Order: sequence, then structure tokens, then C-alpha cells
Amino acid sequence: MPTINGRAYDHSSSTIRIAGVPFTEIKSIEYSHGTEGHATLHGTSKKPQSVTSGIYKADEGSLEMSNTEWQQLRRLLGPGYLERRFPITVARAEGGNFETDSLVSVKITKVGKGSSEGGEVAMTKLSLHIMEVVEDGVPAVIGPVSTVVS
Repeated sequence: MPTINGRAYDHSSSTIRIAGVPFTEIKSIEYSHGTEGHATLHGTSKKPQSVTSGIYKADEGSLEMSNTEWQQLRRLLGPGYLERRFPITVARAEGGNFETDSLVSVKITKVGKGSSEGGEVAMTKLSLHIMEVVEDGVPAVIGPVSTVVS
């Protein structure tokens, strides 16, 4: 991984906004995206003659935040919070360099809570359905941009 003036991005380099509101007690956020379902046509040839471009898919994501911030997010999304779609932005800044990932049309699909002995902060784990990930303003595939539906 390249470094910036000897420093690399880490989690503390991140500013995470959910529905436009900054949240600072997010322990982790994970997401990925890509294409799948590439079909190959051989016809009468032993070698592939053509291949489809496949379909774009943003995979399921996850987020772990303090119970306190989960209460704030739940209030922000309001009644029906498991039915709402909203944007998440993950901005990273370190050594004068910046990058921003935009998670478009995100929906919470599962809420996990628990606690254990010790002095650990009580956390909530959220499973996320993501329609599109746009890295640093550059869409991964050409086509209509997903919209945020509330």
C-alpha cells in the first residue's frame, strides 16, 4: 500500500456520514462491489468468440457502531428505519490526499446487538444492502446512477 509522506490511510483518517450526518463512533465499515455473470459464446469455435459484460453488483456491507450512535441513527431514519434507503459517504484524508467512497441507496437489512463482561463499549452491528459504490466520484460501470429513495 502506498504511503503519503510516510503515512497510510487508517480508520482514524475517515469521516463517515450517514444520510448527511457525521458519525464518529463507528468501529468498522465494510463494503465491496464488482461484476458477475459473464456469459461466453463459443459458437462452433474452441475459443471464446465473445463475452457479455455481466451485471454490476454491490455486495452486502456491514457497519459496527456504538449503541449510543445506533440510537441516534435510528431516530434520524425514523419509524420504518428498516425500510428506508439513504446514502453513506466514507471520506479519507491523510497528508493532503483525499478520497471519498459514496455508498448509494443503502438499506439496513439486519440489526445485531449483544454485550459481554468487561469494560468494552456496547456495540450494534448492522448488515447493509447497497445499490452502488462510487469510488472517488468515478462510477465502476457506465449506466444510470442509482438514486436515493426514502
